[in-house]
Amino acid sequence: MKLLLVTHFYPPEIGAPQRRWEGFVGHWTRSGIDVTVVCPLPHYPDGKGRPGSVKAHLRTQTGQYGERIVRVPFVPNAKSAAAKLADHTLAALASVPASALRTFDVVLTSAPGLPSLVAGEMLAKVRNVPHVVEMRDAWPDLLDQAELPGGRAARGMARVVTRAQSRADRIVTVSAAFADVLRHRHPAVPVDHVSNGITVDSVPAIDGSPLGEGPINALYLGTMGVSQGLHHVIDAASIAGSDVVNLTMIGGGNQTEPLRRHAAELGVPVTFRPQVSGDELWAAYASTDTVAVPLRAWPAFDYTVPSKLYEIFAAGVHVSAMLSGEARELVHNSQSGFCVPPEQPAALAAKWTQMHDTRTLLGQVPGASRDWVRRHADYEVLADRYASILRETVDRGKTR
Repeated sequence: MKLLLVTHFYPPEIGAPQRRWEGFVGHWTRSGIDVTVVCPLPHYPDGKGRPGSVKAHLRTQTGQYGERIVRVPFVPNAKSAAAKLADHTLAALASVPASALRTFDVVLTSAPGLPSLVAGEMLAKVRNVPHVVEMRDAWPDLLDQAELPGGRAARGMARVVTRAQSRADRIVTVSAAFADVLRHRHPAVPVDHVSNGITVDSVPAIDGSPLGEGPINALYLGTMGVSQGLHHVIDAASIAGSDVVNLTMIGGGNQTEPLRRHAAELGVPVTFRPQVSGDELWAAYASTDTVAVPLRAWPAFDYTVPSKLYEIFAAGVHVSAMLSGEARELVHNSQSGFCVPPEQPAALAAKWTQMHDTRTLLGQVPGASRDWVRRHADYEVLADRYASILRETVDRGKTR
C-alpha cells in the first residue's frame, strides 16, 4: 500500500501531532507500507525555519523511518490567528503541485491545519483514490466556541471542514466520543477512532512516592493558549496559598505573557520556564508531585482528550485534571489521579489542600496508569489498528 500523508506538523518538530506520526510512520514502514509525507519545512513552534532549510523546498528527503518527505514553504513567524491561517493555507496550496504527480493508493489528511483538508481532497481526486480525513480535535465545533477573532472567516472555515468531512471516504478521530458525534452528523461516511498514545517503553517510569514536607509541587507542562484556561490553575494556586502549593509552568504560547501578568496581579509566585524535551522533560516530571491538565469549559471539550495525558499516564505521574467528558473518564479509568470540573479553581485548590494536609496522592495506584497505557494506548497497538483501517479503505476503493 502506498500512502500519501498530508500534514502541517511533522518531526523533527516537537508537539503532539509530531509524536503521533513518530509513533505511526515508523511502525507502518516496518510493516511494508510505502509512506510519502508532504508537509511544511520544520518551523513549529517558534515560526522559524531550520538553518539551510529554505533550500529544501519541494525536494524529496528520506526520513528517519525510510519514509519520503516532501517539504513545502511556510509563512515565517505566524503568531496571530490570521497569520497562522495564512501559514496553513500556503502549505496546503503548495502541497497539491508538490504531490500531484506522485503515485499513491490512499490520501490521509490530518487536521489541523484545516486548509490541508482541501488539499488532500484535491490530491485524492487527481489520482482517483480514497481520501481519509483525520480530525485531531473537535472541528468544526471548536470554531464556534474558541472565541476566535473574525467571525465570518471562522464560519467560512467551519463550512469548509464540514464539507470535507461529508465528502471523505473515511473519517478517523482521536476521541471515541467525537467519533459518535460525526457518525450522527455524517451517517453516510464510515467513522473510526484511533486515539493518541505513547510508545510506553520509550517513557521512563516515574512512579509517585509519598509526599514530603512543605508545599506540594504542581506542574503544568505544554502549550499556554486560550484553550487550556491556565488562569484558573493560577487562581487555584492563589486560593490554596503558597504554603500549600508551589506552581511551575513550562512551555509557551500566546497566553504566556497574560499569564505572567495574572500571576503578578494575584501575588502568586509562579515559576515560568520555556519548553523542554528529552531528558529535561522527564526530569521535570520527576521533580513534581502532580501535573495539572486543564481545558476550558467548552462543550466541544467533552469529546476532546489532551494528548499530554498519555505521556503522563505512561510516566506514572499523578494528575490534577480540570476536564470533562471522555478525558475525565480516562483519568478515572487509568487510576492516575483526580479530576475536578473545568474552570473550577476552588475545587482544584481544595484537592491540592487535601493532598498537602493528608500527605497522600489521593488514591493513585503506583504503576496502574502505565499498565493502562500499555493495554489501551501503546503506539504499536494503535498503529496496527490504523493500518488495518487504511488497508480496508483501499480495498473498498473510492466510494464518495
